[in-house]
Amino acid sequence: MKNTSSLENATGALEYRLTNDALFHIVMERSEPALRGLLAALLGIQKNEILTLHVQNPIHFGENIDDKEIILDVDLLLNNNRIINIEVQVQPYSQWTNRVLFYMGNALTKNDPGKTFENLRGVTHIGILDHHLYEETEGFYSKYQLMNAATGKVFSDMLKINVLDLKRINMATEEDRACGLVHWAELFKATSWEQIKEIAVMDEAIMDAAENMYRALSDDELKSYLFRHKMFILDQETKQHESWKKGIEEGELRKLVMQVCRKLRKKIVTEKIAEALEEDPAEVEKIVSAAAPFAPDYNEEKVYQALIGEEG
Repeated sequence: MKNTSSLENATGALEYRLTNDALFHIVMERSEPALRGLLAALLGIQKNEILTLHVQNPIHFGENIDDKEIILDVDLLLNNNRIINIEVQVQPYSQWTNRVLFYMGNALTKNDPGKTFENLRGVTHIGILDHHLYEETEGFYSKYQLMNAATGKVFSDMLKINVLDLKRINMATEEDRACGLVHWAELFKATSWEQIKEIAVMDEAIMDAAENMYRALSDDELKSYLFRHKMFILDQETKQHESWKKGIEEGELRKLVMQVCRKLRKKIVTEKIAEALEEDPAEVEKIVSAAAPFAPDYNEEKVYQALIGEEG
């Protein structure tokens, strides 16, 4: 084992876990032993079977964080014949499967086979998820590929999707344990340096990953990068939440406009409308006033546009 004096000094809670996609990319890009160890465990192969490994999307820390840099998957070329993308996903994302397929299709079409399709590189996407891809049981480590639905015969091994569910470590198989995948999953789940050190003694590659985590989180420049990345994520999530909230509010207002217009067509007065709909009379009065120019048809879209125009 390497000298771990720096790591031995680490105590307490982790400021960033390895499930942080930016930290994950930094550690894997800076530690080839860790990257080789993780990849061997994920692919179920021996480390010596990894002849060449190239990170195709290194991080440039001097650049500003923008929409493009938010995608921090580790894009690899293995043995010059297979493209491998490893991503860490903490929050559920309803379009994750479609995004994965889009990425894989793009990666497949961008690699030029030359004069023969025999040279076409396969693509493997590995998702390390801190949530369930499917609520129904899929196990700790699931593998998907193209095959005959009736017979199970594999159509092609050119496209593969592997999913590691960090919340289902208890469902790991003996094979998962034998290749060290459980130890890696425990490293991703660790929340303190004490846990990290306990796991790291199990495997030299994990020890190297742990040491690089410590170095990264002790480096002011890298911590600044991680903080800016975190702020970018929070900004994006806030904008999405505000858009969602605005959409809900718009939907509720449109529904109220529709209900008021239907009552107005029946020549029901404002007070009775408010009472029937159990709404604030003042809010109903605003809609009635906005609807007045559109009597007697009370076109709901026109009334809505007039109302928001007044409120704006």
